[in-house]
Order: sequence, then structure tokens, then C-alpha cells
Amino acid sequence: MTVRRFLIPCTLGTILWIGLVYAAEQSVQWEQFSASLRDYFDYPTPKNAKIAYQYLPASGHVRMKGLEIERETLELFNTNSRILERQVISGDAESVRLAFRLFSITDAAYTEELDILLGKLIRINPKLFLRELVANQNLVIGNLEGLLGNEGEEYVDRFKAQCLENSLRRKALQSVTDSLLTRKRDECLNELDRQWQTYCAANNRLPSDAPQPPVPGQR
Repeated sequence: MTVRRFLIPCTLGTILWIGLVYAAEQSVQWEQFSASLRDYFDYPTPKNAKIAYQYLPASGHVRMKGLEIERETLELFNTNSRILERQVISGDAESVRLAFRLFSITDAAYTEELDILLGKLIRINPKLFLRELVANQNLVIGNLEGLLGNEGEEYVDRFKAQCLENSLRRKALQSVTDSLLTRKRDECLNELDRQWQTYCAANNRLPSDAPQPPVPGQR
């Protein structure tokens, strides 16, 4: 897969994340999961999404054995990821959960694909994003930086656009007031603020009329 350059350098974070999740390795029935994932891509209904993700663990990382079916299943995801993306940004909660569960089988490159895909949901449906982030937080331990800060290939070298996306994601998340989600919301806001201060404010990368995050520590 193509190595991409984003606003937020995620290499170290991804390495740390992989180290953490491999501490609790899991297994999966590859034949059944691969077949159910193919069924989902052929007919991406909430029911088929749920059938597929039920084969994946809710925490830890699947122990890879170098089998051909493992490679084929990951390639199946890669070549059909735009179908999953369409269902995610359309607000299909079961597809969002499937996308999060796929973190249990991805390596660094495929993890970036999921980061980009799920990150697009933040501005569209921040409550759904946070709800599924809470439900699947054991799959993204140490990966919040990439999940919030990988905007995608179209943002490469467009630093002002990247910083604007950061502030708009922050604004969307701030609109969520559900008491069950506020702790995770604030965790995300703190991470976006950190990224802003490190990559945007310090480098003066936004026009003066662009939306500005508050002073750190304020909400």
C-alpha cells in the first residue's frame, strides 16, 4: 500500500499501538469470517455487517499465522473499503462497528486506512463516532492520535486544509452532550487540541479568520 504523508506523523503511535494490542492476541475463524465479509460487500446491509463483525474479537489482536486466507481477507477489505466507507458515512451503526472491529486484524498500513475511513464520520455524525469508539475502545488503545488526525491522501501537503479539518472535527465533537460519551469526547478534544498546538498554532498555518480552538483547558 502507498505510504502517505499527513499532518500528524503516526508512525510512532502506530508502532506503540501494535505493541499494546499484540499483548492480548486473539484468534478468528478465517473461512467463516472471509465468507461473511464477502457477503457484506456484495450486499452491505446492517444485518450482514453484524454477521461479519461477530467473527472478530472486541479486544486484542488476531494472531496471524501467515496463511493465504489471511492475506486474501485483508486484500478483500482493501479492494472494497470504499463500500464500507459509504455505509459508515451514511450512518449505518453496524457498519461503523464492523470498521472498528477490523482493527483486530489490520497491520500498520491497513490501520491507516481504517483511521481515515472512520475519521470521516466525525464531522458527519460525531455522536455515532463517539458511541462506537467507547464500545470498541479496547481495539484502539494507543491509536487515538491516528484515528483523529489522519485526514487522507487528498490533504497531503495542504497544511491549512488539514488544520481547518482539525478545528471542524473539534467543533463537531464538542456538540455531543450525552453524559455517557462526555469523558471520551473530552479525551478526543484534548488530543485534537494537542495536535492543533503542535502542528497548527506553532506554525501559523491558518488564516486569521479561520475557526480557532479555545485556550487549552477551556471547553
